[in-house]
Amino acid sequence: MKPINYIILLFLIIGCNGKIDQNIENSKFSFEVEDSQESYDMSSWSNEKKQEYYQIAGVIIQKGLIDNSYKLPNTLTFQNKLQNILNIKVDSTKVYQTFALVADNKTDYDAKEIIIFPKLRIIAFDNELPLIDSNSIKYYNSPEYKSIDQSYDNNLNLNKLFFSDSIDYKKAKVAIEKLKQSNITIYDKEIDNLNDEAEDIKLIKETENKPIGLDISTYIKNNHYFIKNIDVNKDGISDKIVSHNRYQGDELLVFLGDGNGNYQFALKSTNFSEDGGNQISDINPTKDGFEIITAFPDRGQLQKKYLVSSINNSFILKKIETESYSWQDGYTESCLQNFNLNLKNSTEELFFNTIHETERHCTKTYENKSE
Repeated sequence: MKPINYIILLFLIIGCNGKIDQNIENSKFSFEVEDSQESYDMSSWSNEKKQEYYQIAGVIIQKGLIDNSYKLPNTLTFQNKLQNILNIKVDSTKVYQTFALVADNKTDYDAKEIIIFPKLRIIAFDNELPLIDSNSIKYYNSPEYKSIDQSYDNNLNLNKLFFSDSIDYKKAKVAIEKLKQSNITIYDKEIDNLNDEAEDIKLIKETENKPIGLDISTYIKNNHYFIKNIDVNKDGISDKIVSHNRYQGDELLVFLGDGNGNYQFALKSTNFSEDGGNQISDINPTKDGFEIITAFPDRGQLQKKYLVSSINNSFILKKIETESYSWQDGYTESCLQNFNLNLKNSTEELFFNTIHETERHCTKTYENKSE
């Protein structure tokens, strides 16, 4: 079945008077439930039925958020926040995506996933998804439902935590606690006395492009990444550098070891892989840090070494050494660029603009003479 167009779907669900329509038309699936059923068991559903359910449920959730004065983020903000906080790439071609949460049997709040609606620019807990049977739709339109204080709604507060500067942290307590169980901390500002027991939950100001909740276990035995054990800060303790494999992306992360098998996240940057160009080849230790090596994988000879100093837990790009071979003219060209660029503080745009604009010092070595 062809997926329902979102514009048509909005008209089907939301009438011209702003109400949610009692009849969801143009569907060959039934979403009716037993009186005692509070959620759907999708284990036996076809992918087609799931797609249609999430289309309809997403629009209902979005309308609820907007009705409660929530302002949707723009597409770029939505994608960047989820990339930085959840380390997930939003696919705008999909109806929905999922992000697994850590289950906690000690609490009745049993959300297991965050559902991402790329086209609607909203997210929701999987146990906070609406029923879309006829009785539920009728209830959403009722004065009784509209009189309920929606400011404590977990999906509303989840979206505010990720994408809004306006948030009542006491009302968002349940959402915050569920995220904390999965080591996801939203960095905004310091909050004291969040609940009646004066529990301190400190939310530190987010710096631009700083990823949240990263853990080395995410990358172990992950086919999209490789890990190098290198003492990057020269303290005598092995650390871990994580990099996307070639053609998988350009992400590079550093986790510092404490000597007891624990690794603290320290840096998220780039492995300098380029679309249609050089790809990550290797990462090696140097006397004051490490070097990232990229190479052109298909033909010819083009290698770059990015030398990073990481003493005192600062990650500074010091040099780029480039070597290329011209078989037509029979020479090897070696180029050097000098920098003092802090990888931790630089945005990607500034980073690559700086590299592009920095002077290159080059020499050519011919097969039978030197120039």
